Amino acid sequence: YILMISGISLGWTTVIGHNYFHMRNSFRMYYFDLSTMSSKDWRITHAMSHHMYPNTLWDFEIYSIEPYLFWLPDPKKSLLKGIISQLISPIIWALALYTQAIKRYYSVFFEYRKFEFRDAVPLFLPISMSFLAPSIFVAVKLWLLIILTGSFIFFMIGFNAAHHHPDIFHDGDIYRNDFDWGLLELDAVRERTVIDDSDFLVLTNFGLHGLHHLLPTVDHCYLPLCEEAFQQTCKEFGVSTKKFTQWELVKGQFKQILRKERKKNIR
Repeated sequence: YILMISGISLGWTTVIGHNYFHMRNSFRMYYFDLSTMSSKDWRITHAMSHHMYPNTLWDFEIYSIEPYLFWLPDPKKSLLKGIISQLISPIIWALALYTQAIKRYYSVFFEYRKFEFRDAVPLFLPISMSFLAPSIFVAVKLWLLIILTGSFIFFMIGFNAAHHHPDIFHDGDIYRNDFDWGLLELDAVRERTVIDDSDFLVLTNFGLHGLHHLLPTVDHCYLPLCEEAFQQTCKEFGVSTKKFTQWELVKGQFKQILRKERKKNIR
């Protein structure tokens, strides 16, 4: 139970850390590095790529898991491959942090990337655990199990938070005539009921995601203050703010893996 609670806490802490690498440097952005992922790398792949071009070919996160998960609509998709992707999704969620750690330290030690303080942060957990564990080997084993659980929690939340559903725009769909950047951001996400009503869930589950994409450098604790103006502006310009339930997005993410047909924007 302690391992499970620790893994969940690590997953939530990683989501919280994502809030801070969108802003100027502070010690809080290193919360993200506890997971083995690099806040420096994610400022490029997430803040500069995913946030600027969500669900398009310029979004690194849309194809970073290929060929295991393929979210873009494609008439050539294989049904069998899609079903296999659905089945192995939980395994990918659980192992993703291990692959991130391997890539991170391989680049540090074998590609001559400069070792930085943030590269030492993931080691704080096993080192601190070793002072209380019977041996360093036990501490490392328990740490790896915490990473496994934290990885599952973080990527389960991330992949099912807002972006993947057959009714959400993905590159290949027919886009609206107005190429406004803000509309692209909103067409590529959906807000969620319940999650968006709790400050804690907003912070730990990528809540108020549409607002976050429009105002990525605004701390999550201030996003609820913008909600009323956001709703009024969308209503004024005829932009739907319909919310999905978390369960709808979970089901939709698995449906999106199988989706072949390209749709016209329906928001």
